[in-house]
Amino acid sequence: MVLYSILSTETDTQYVRVFSNYFPEGSDPSKNPSEAVVKNATVVITDGVRNYSFHDTLLTRPDTSRYMEPIHAYVAYRFKPEGNKTYTVTVTSPTHGTVSSSTRIPGRSVLTIENFYLLEDPYRYSNLSPTVSFTLSPVTSAYTVKMFLEFEAQRSGVVGIYRREVPESMKPIICAFDLFEYTYPPIKRKLNPPVFGAEFRDSYRFTYFAYRRSIEFVYQTSLNPVFKRVIYYTIQFDENWYRYYTTARTFRDRFSMRLDEPDFTNIRGGVGLFASIAVDSVSWKLPEAILPGDPQGISNCK
Repeated sequence: MVLYSILSTETDTQYVRVFSNYFPEGSDPSKNPSEAVVKNATVVITDGVRNYSFHDTLLTRPDTSRYMEPIHAYVAYRFKPEGNKTYTVTVTSPTHGTVSSSTRIPGRSVLTIENFYLLEDPYRYSNLSPTVSFTLSPVTSAYTVKMFLEFEAQRSGVVGIYRREVPESMKPIICAFDLFEYTYPPIKRKLNPPVFGAEFRDSYRFTYFAYRRSIEFVYQTSLNPVFKRVIYYTIQFDENWYRYYTTARTFRDRFSMRLDEPDFTNIRGGVGLFASIAVDSVSWKLPEAILPGDPQGISNCK
């Protein structure tokens, strides 16, 4: 069997997908018009104390260019994984046997906002940069940071709450047409602290220009926006996820004669991935309007 599941502390709804492998016609998987889904499986995840049973469901498929039918998955509601716990999944099928795997959820990340006054009035503190500091769990293998602006606005005649992600930096290409090269925070390998067992601490800095222009883009693309807050997120990845990620992105030498592809699996008795991520956040309330004192003195390029 082939099993895929990534547990997340951000939601109380978890999914597991189960397939069987097959030999494609003409060794071309793209010619297969339907997924080889295992629909008679029993899926259970346990933390050693409590068992969570999954049932099958159908999800809307966003891309039907290859597969037309909805996505078949197994789902468990009211199941929010806890940090620093180990979870084991067991999948049993009367026709395909049994597979299992385990993942340890990274512990909580504590975030602290620096230069918070810049967030409230960026036109007054152009010499500073939005910065967040944070801790990471000892079992975290990799991490990334995200920053969002949350605001209320009217779009297509509907008033709602929207978010705009703030890039790490924006490099102007053609200022007159608002063309920029956007750079977002990458996924970084966590380095072990110099003292064994010590808490890992780091910080991340976004450029002033990227934050300020993101605010201005909200005004340009929304009707009557009302700012709510800035939200920083840390996303921590466990070892299974990071090993899969690095294997899938392994550099391929176009001059090599090797025909095999690098692969990773942590599924006992099968193939696939069972991993976890931990998502934590901190927010700062913004004034409803963020406007420059002198609009004529603002440049779109710096």
